[in-house]
Amino acid sequence: MNISGPAITSVLRTFPSEIRSPRRLIILQDSLSHTPLAVSPKLGGSANGHNGVRSVISSLGSIASQFPSPRPTNDEFHRVRLGIGRPAHKDADVASYVLDGLGKEELDWWSYGGEGHNKVVKALEEIFKKEGVR
Repeated sequence: MNISGPAITSVLRTFPSEIRSPRRLIILQDSLSHTPLAVSPKLGGSANGHNGVRSVISSLGSIASQFPSPRPTNDEFHRVRLGIGRPAHKDADVASYVLDGLGKEELDWWSYGGEGHNKVVKALEEIFKKEGVR
């Protein structure tokens, strides 16, 4: 299980109180629901079965009283979902599929300067613009 929430809230606690908000977070996550190599930004929503996102939402709930007003919900953070698709076989072990290494095409796609890398940078720039971050 991916238990990334406590580490993320630990870092968020170091932010000055006036900007200590889930909206200051951007999580990059794998997504079985998206086709391989897709890049899909999203603000808020459920974990959609993703254990790492579930952990973040839960941990943010533990420090929600420290969020500035108007107080956002603990799921109101940005995600950039990186498509990995689903295993080819219905009976395949999903955890093994998710944790399996990347193939050459994927490595080229996500490498610095690759098309996937550039799409992630563009998604981040759009989030910064939306949130008024320079």
